[in-house]
Amino acid sequence: MKNLTDNQSIHKIADQLVRHYKIAVSPKKEEVLNTILQKIEEKETVAQKHKNRRISIVSLAGISAAASIAIIMALYFFTATVSITSTDNNNLACRLPDNSRIVLQNKSEIKYKKYFWNRKVKLDGIAYFEVEKGNKFQVITNMGSVEVLGTRFLVSEAEDSMLVKCFEGKVKASINKHSDILLPGTFFSGTKTYAQKNVFEETIKYPDFAQFNQAFSKEKLTKITSELEEFFGAEIVVKNGSDRYFSGTIQTGKLESALDIVCESMQLNYKFAEKNRIFITNQKNTK
Repeated sequence: MKNLTDNQSIHKIADQLVRHYKIAVSPKKEEVLNTILQKIEEKETVAQKHKNRRISIVSLAGISAAASIAIIMALYFFTATVSITSTDNNNLACRLPDNSRIVLQNKSEIKYKKYFWNRKVKLDGIAYFEVEKGNKFQVITNMGSVEVLGTRFLVSEAEDSMLVKCFEGKVKASINKHSDILLPGTFFSGTKTYAQKNVFEETIKYPDFAQFNQAFSKEKLTKITSELEEFFGAEIVVKNGSDRYFSGTIQTGKLESALDIVCESMQLNYKFAEKNRIFITNQKNTK
């Protein structure tokens, strides 16, 4: 139980370091770690400080304990990952540190580095990606990998097969030792022994599980926006019309399309204040 408590404490301190660039007041072992890290920053070592002194067995034990914790801290920083998993019969939408959006099909999981975000994601299962433009973005699976700069695509990974579909942009898909470049409307699939490129209907813009698909009957606007926020990973501020009700079906993979359907029927207006922050107001109100 003591070891478990110490490990939890180390994780807590690591998070504080990232947020505040310092270690807050803490139990004795953590205070020792703070001292060690401070000395490292000042390019001092315990050995240098006590060069001409006799170090007692008690002091040596304390230094050893602090060094051990420092090593554990370093390992934690370099190996800590974020794991996101969708539950049975439920899809899950989430945002990555670079604001890229992912929709996980049920029983799927992604992992990425917690402190050193490098636009690399490990996937186990099936996921739809909307990648923000930037440096190379990579999805790694047990069967292969996908590399893009900014695009929309699907990756379906199983124990002995893999499928990559490109909906927008350009995708480089690698399955085992085979690779190909995909443009919108093409897919690449294969196993450990073969892989092939093919086409799918261009009318298909989103996989089914990556589309918001709900029917509403006299539902309050704030309830609808709450559902849209969760699915698209956005913040929707209702400044006007919170007491209005909506009836109809919303089926789309694009947030703007969903907002068009809702706002036009209620004679409301929406405006993006930031990329994923939207204000809903009366049509006459342009602020």
